[in-house]
Amino acid sequence: LAIGEAGAANPGASSPLRVAGVEASGSWRALLHLAPVIADLRVRGLRVDLARDADGRRSIDDVLERVRSRPPSPPGPPPRFVLEGVEIVDAEVVFDDRRAGHTHRLTRTGLAMPRLSSLPADRQQPVAPVLGHEVDGVPLRVTGSALPFAPAPSVSLDIDLSPLALGACRGYLPPGLPVGLRE
Repeated sequence: LAIGEAGAANPGASSPLRVAGVEASGSWRALLHLAPVIADLRVRGLRVDLARDADGRRSIDDVLERVRSRPPSPPGPPPRFVLEGVEIVDAEVVFDDRRAGHTHRLTRTGLAMPRLSSLPADRQQPVAPVLGHEVDGVPLRVTGSALPFAPAPSVSLDIDLSPLALGACRGYLPPGLPVGLRE
């Protein structure tokens, strides 16, 4: 399956979510597992545009409110699926903070995830994603390991934030958070 350039509709404005292309391959193993199995998933040129206006309203507040207002899902096992060979290449997130008068950019973003499966036999198999990008021009790499579908889910991340000027992020922390940032 291949999808060319696509975007999310946003009447009267440019699309806040665009993608240059998506390629995916299914697998015959879906018949064996009775679950969707995507053998390769590659997303190219993902672009997300976010904004905060002078009053502090974010461009995605309406979407977040809809998600928050949904009733909780009934308890039960997660949907059955397998994703293998997931790659996101050349992604970019732009946050136009009009309140602070600054635009933040996550560029040259790439994500690689060898395998993610919710099948019962795979729930104790760690997921090992690798994320690399530049935050306002500063290279940053995040690696980790997770057991998202285990009875006791866990996540471990390895990230070095020392190259970033985190003091500039103070204004984005929710009030009352029991941690702080300094230069």
